[in-house]
Amino acid sequence: MDLQGIGAVAAAGVTLATIPVLLITGRWQTRAAVQAAQEAGRAGFAQAQATYNSALDAVNAQTSAAHAQWRRGIQRDAYASFLLAAQRIAEAGDQLMMETTAEAATVRTEELDRARSALRAAAQIVTLEGPDSVDGAAHTILTCSISLANMHESDAAMNRLRQRLFTMSELRGGGVNTVTRDRARRLLTASARLQTAISENPHPLPNIDDYRHTPETMPTAVADAAAEAGAALSAFPTQTFSEEERNVLSNMQYRGPFMTQPRYASRRRELDEAHVAFLRAARVELGATSSNA
Repeated sequence: MDLQGIGAVAAAGVTLATIPVLLITGRWQTRAAVQAAQEAGRAGFAQAQATYNSALDAVNAQTSAAHAQWRRGIQRDAYASFLLAAQRIAEAGDQLMMETTAEAATVRTEELDRARSALRAAAQIVTLEGPDSVDGAAHTILTCSISLANMHESDAAMNRLRQRLFTMSELRGGGVNTVTRDRARRLLTASARLQTAISENPHPLPNIDDYRHTPETMPTAVADAAAEAGAALSAFPTQTFSEEERNVLSNMQYRGPFMTQPRYASRRRELDEAHVAFLRAARVELGATSSNA
């Protein structure tokens, strides 16, 4: 073999020996590239996940803040509506007390009935929104407001009848005769005397109305005054007063207006205290909700 042939064979051998090296080197390079791509992919995925989580947290925080703000607005509206309803029932009761005619009193009584219903509805919403501290104070306001409204309604009817008796007793005309005048004066005097006897009783009953329902427990002075008051009312012809009016006059004889009774003053104090408690609890709740937002 000449030198040219030997060179060709040697070159072929070198080429054949180089192929495995190239294959191994290429495989290593490919593996490294794949690993690098995988690492880059994992890093990119982690970055994307972090970005997604951050965006999701931001959205959740924004949603939570918006929800808290929405709920705070609902609670504030419920509390404000309840306080306004409590104010309306108080005003309706006061306005009814000032009416002197049956027609005007009927209109005011209807307004008072609507105010009662509105206050009950507003209290239900406060109960729904809570918390218990606010609801508890609201329940006390509801109870006291309804109780005082009932007292005002009773006193308003009593005031109108008393004014009617005063008109009869003064004989200002309108067909009132001397017999009716004397009956009216007697009834007014007997009613005042009975109330005085009850107030001066050394062993008073727990409730003034108990005197009417348990006459056997009355001391002599109260029993005598009660008999006189009953006779004075019975002296009027049946058609002079309706059955409802006679019940009102009986209340007037025994206890007089609610506004002069200790339980009225007690209810007023309880209502004022409940208002303070309600406002304090409402401010705490709305402030806590605001800070949580």
